[in-house]
This record gives sequence, structure tokens and C-alpha cells, in this order.
Amino acid sequence: MKVELMPFQMEMMQRDDEKLLVACCGVSSGKTFAASVYIAKNLCEGRRIIAGAQNYTALNRVLFGEVRKRLNEWHVPYEYRKSEKEIQVGANGLAWGATSENASAILGLSDVDILVIDEASYCCEELYTWGSDRLRGQNVVLPRKRLFTSPDSFNPAHAWFVELCNKNPRAIINASALDNNHTSAEFKADLLERYPPGTQLYEQQVLGRIVDSRSANIAIDDRLFMNDRPAHPLNAPVWIGADLAGQGRDDSVFIVIDDYGFLESRRYHHAETQELVSEMLELNRKYNVAGACIDVTGGFGNGLYDYTHRSVRNMEGVNFGSASSKEFYNNVRTEMHFGLRDAVTSTQFYLPQNDDGAKIREECRYVLYYINPQGRTACFPKEDVKKAVGRSPDALDSLLLANRARQNSQGGIVVGSRSASEVASRVLAAMGH
Repeated sequence: MKVELMPFQMEMMQRDDEKLLVACCGVSSGKTFAASVYIAKNLCEGRRIIAGAQNYTALNRVLFGEVRKRLNEWHVPYEYRKSEKEIQVGANGLAWGATSENASAILGLSDVDILVIDEASYCCEELYTWGSDRLRGQNVVLPRKRLFTSPDSFNPAHAWFVELCNKNPRAIINASALDNNHTSAEFKADLLERYPPGTQLYEQQVLGRIVDSRSANIAIDDRLFMNDRPAHPLNAPVWIGADLAGQGRDDSVFIVIDDYGFLESRRYHHAETQELVSEMLELNRKYNVAGACIDVTGGFGNGLYDYTHRSVRNMEGVNFGSASSKEFYNNVRTEMHFGLRDAVTSTQFYLPQNDDGAKIREECRYVLYYINPQGRTACFPKEDVKKAVGRSPDALDSLLLANRARQNSQGGIVVGSRSASEVASRVLAAMGH
């Protein structure tokens, strides 16, 4: 068998006595080709392999498609059992296909020599951990794990991969998309136009490096919240945001703010609609609120809205998933995140460091955004934040709603705008510089 390999592909082969190697590469740098060569070579040597991919399409058409090409090029006879997702070479060489869609399917396997995952950073952690657990048995001499991927540092659901790389820096082999001699100059020029040099997306997508997503694509930097309330008039307008739990799941949270930031939060678990109505009316009497926004996503907040909108001024029912009125945002959720971002970066916006304030600060760290194929700014799904922090971001959603009510109001007070240098100095101070 004669195969022409690029430097990173050759390094993967030469370091074959190491238990873990991770090829972190730019897009179209030859990752899947390298994975297919590695799998095909070890099949020919009679080893048992778990071959992982994001989904069945990626497994069948891409990874297994490339493995079969290598075997055909080398004139090696094999049996491909599509329904079982298996490729067999000779009596002993066997590759089981596995996907993030059904990672538990590999739990019954044992006596596996090698785990190979293509586009590993886009796969679930269970595929890696459960696959690693299969590398055991009396016939397994040197268990090996080989991951091939373009890193995805900006998605909190894939934080496990970033953590794995941070713990095993020596296992990482980097390769740039610009080093692939099999892609055209036009393709590389287009790549540089989409990911300009000097940006963190260039570092990730072109050079294949793990980057610090906290400062790159984070919607709201929690370090910019004020730790102390600034002095303010006692008659400043007040707004309320109410995030409602759905069918007893999560919590219902009310947050009260003024132009200077957080005033009060109230949290309810398994609260009946009438109890929530009483709380909203009591808060309205206490503060004489200038406006309120209620989460009506899924219809769970409709009762609260119906019973209180005639008593509370300027009340709006908000569906987080509905289309934004601003064409450059993907939906209302994204629009509200950037509305709060504007409030935090341009004014002295106070948020306590305990209780719901602490929850909001943590939840902010995992709300990341990207530019979708339609050119609109979009936040990653709420489910990613839930997985990262281990709870629903109810407090943050309530603050988003309260700030939306504030922005909708005509009577708000504009306070102490921050200069760009002040914003930068606060971030640097929070980082210990």
C-alpha cells in the first residue's frame, strides 16, 4: 500500500504508540482522508475499531465512504454491511459505525482496539466516553483513541472537547487549511475572505486551533455588570420581566429593574397561575411599574398576561422564538440578548453577585452567537446553555424580558454612558490585568 500523506497525517501514523492523538485542523485540510487511511490500515492488520461520526449520513456517506475508497484503491477485499453499519476485512478486521444520534448502541461492545471519531468536536461527549470504555479485553494490547476535527470552541454543548484538549496539549496535532495541496487557490482565497486573518474565527477555522470563545462570540460579557448600585433618583421608572415555567418544569421568575439595573427578583416553583397573577399585581402596586414583558412561548404565560395586562401599564407578551422586527437578528431571543448587551456596555447597569444575580452572570457566559447562512446574527439554542450550567436560564430570560420592557418605554432615563476605554479597562480589571 502506497499513500501520499501530508505532514500532520504522517505524524499521526508515526506516533501510533500513543494512546490519544487529536488532529485539530482547519476546514478542508484532509482530516477525513487521514481518518480513513488510519481505519483502513488497521482493518487490514486485523484490528477491531469503533468509527464515530456526527450522524448516520456523515458516517455512511463521508467516513465509511472514504474508508471503502481506500480499500478499493489498495485492492483489499472487504464486506460492507450497511444496515449493521459494519465493514469487515478478513477474519478479524472489523469496524463498527457509531454516531452521536445513537451513542448508546456501542455499550454492548468489548475487545475493541481503537476508537476513531471524525469531526469529534461536533459529536456528543457520550460517544467519546462510552467509546473509550469499550477499549478493553484480554486481546487488546494497546488501546488507542484518534480524533479528527475542526475545533468548535464557540458552542457550549461541545465544551467537553475543548476541556479534553486543554488537559492533553501534547496529544494535539495542528494542521492549517492553507497547507492542503489538494485544494485550489480560489478555495483558499474564499476561506480567507470568510475568516479574515487576525480574527479568532481565522485561528479556529483556518489554522485549526482551540480559541478562547469567552471573549470571541459571547453575547453578553458578565464582567461588565456593575457590582454596586450607582446613586439614582428614587422616582426612576421601573420595569418587570416574567419568565414562566412550562408544565411544572423549571421555575417561574420575576425580575424588577430600573435604568440603573437590578432591583428585585422573585422565584416560584410549581406556582399556579393565580398565585403568579397575585405576585404581578403586588409588584405593580409596590413599584407602579412603567412596563412589563411576559414570556408567552408555548402558551404558558398566556394566563398571567390575560389577567394582568389591563392593570399593568405597557405590558407585552413575548414569544422568544418569533421573528425579530430587526432583519439582522434571527429571532426575538437573539434581539433581546443584544438589547441587554447594549444596556450593559453603554450604561452603569448593576447586578448583584449572589442569588439570581450570580445565576445570571454564570448563564451569560454560555450564551454564544454566530452568523447564520442567511447573514443574520443568531444565538445558539437555549438547550446548550441548560446543558452547560445544569439548569434552565430562567433568571437570565427574566432579565432579558425586563430590559425589553425598559427599551419599549418612552420614559426611560439615559444614565452615564461608558466610553470604549472604560469598557476595556473594566474587562481587563476583571481578568486581573
